[in-house]
Amino acid sequence: MWLVGIIVCFGWIFSLCLHEFGHAIVAYWGGDTSVKSKGYLTFNPLKYTDPGYSLVLPVLFLLMGGIGLPGGAVYINQHKLRNRWWQSAVSAAGPSANILIALVLAILLGIFTDDNLLNVERLNSELFWASSLAFLVYLQIFAAIFNLLPMPGLDGYGIIEPWLSEHVQAKFNGYRKYSLLVLIGLFWFVPAFNYFIFNFVSLVTSTLNVPESLVSNGSAVFREPINKAIALVILVGLGLGLNTPENKAIQQGKKSIEQQQYQAAIDSFDRAIQIRPDGAEAWLQKGYCLWQLELFDRASECYRKVIAIDEDNEYAYLGLGVNLLNIEKYPEAIFYLEKLIKLDPKHSDAYYYLGLAHQRSQNLVFADEALSKALSLAPKRLDVLQAKATLMHDIENYEAAITTYQKIVEIDPNNAPVHYDLACCYALQGQSDLAISHLERALALKPEQLKEHARIDPDFDLLRKNLIFKNLIA
Repeated sequence: MWLVGIIVCFGWIFSLCLHEFGHAIVAYWGGDTSVKSKGYLTFNPLKYTDPGYSLVLPVLFLLMGGIGLPGGAVYINQHKLRNRWWQSAVSAAGPSANILIALVLAILLGIFTDDNLLNVERLNSELFWASSLAFLVYLQIFAAIFNLLPMPGLDGYGIIEPWLSEHVQAKFNGYRKYSLLVLIGLFWFVPAFNYFIFNFVSLVTSTLNVPESLVSNGSAVFREPINKAIALVILVGLGLGLNTPENKAIQQGKKSIEQQQYQAAIDSFDRAIQIRPDGAEAWLQKGYCLWQLELFDRASECYRKVIAIDEDNEYAYLGLGVNLLNIEKYPEAIFYLEKLIKLDPKHSDAYYYLGLAHQRSQNLVFADEALSKALSLAPKRLDVLQAKATLMHDIENYEAAITTYQKIVEIDPNNAPVHYDLACCYALQGQSDLAISHLERALALKPEQLKEHARIDPDFDLLRKNLIFKNLIA
């Protein structure tokens, strides 16, 4: 029955990776494209902010008591997500991944098990694999329910957090570091809480037609000494694999990035580089930190190092292209962004920044082509829509600019600068009523900042004699 330990441990590790991947892919769809440059979409556990917390700790809890404790180590830039709905969706994606795995395993059990075989005498021999899968279903349901509890630090709280006031968020976030200890205390010292959670998990598992006898047998067999020993070996192997001096320095650097302590992160990545100068990951992360500190020349050199080590590293080409764009080296930026597109013809970021580089080089036809391609790949990306609308405004194609700005308003109706830009386009077309309507909306959202600008903006010259316009900017 030693195979039970292997099936359960590796199945559980796979589910932990899928849980983190779920957060990352939804964040990417929602606007935080930085998760791609951080490697979160590669399904590589070593790319997580803290593989120890995301992998080792959950396996340890599984070994200690068969508890499906979820991990949590993907850092999301919340401010890059389009709106609160996306913030909630990112948090919900992790538990959803656990539920998806539970459903798939339950379906497989239903297909490949025969009710006539499910008897106690044969469980331990012929159906060890079914017991393993049933126990994994139970663990997935436990992880989903546990993680949906509305406690700071868990995904359940992450779902509702965007809808709370800043005052309430600040108050709850102060307790975030104690949440895990509180929950462990509830399981150990509050029998009613323990009873409710485990019975609810059992109820959901039974609803999926997973026999309780299989779950119980899988749990019992997993606790046998041989399987505990296997789990311990896997745990030690994970710990040793993740705790090399190089990887330890990289993980410390990633923690510093999470806290936006970029210089401390650079120091950590420098230690990793001293250990292994040809390690692409450390150079890549150092480049990202220098980028955040707006040290674009130094960041560019880091990305060049990565490309020299790994000529197919898409993240390095993107980082190098963007940093060259920031220091106005447009031809070189275009060169590297086009190389990225050859590696990945569907890379919306590459087309977006390529469009910006062409626009700033006054290659407006090429800029339009690149931004149009970016929009075909990501039709609702606000930054791409904004760039496209600005380009259309600059080339005096006001109809196209208005159409694009209206798409932004559909996604983000309270975007004051976009309402202002719409007012400008309508004013330039002589459509005073629509211009004033959008200007009123813009000033209602950001009165002081935009009012001062409207007073001197030449786009409104045709409205200078309009009494309503005069009153608006007075």
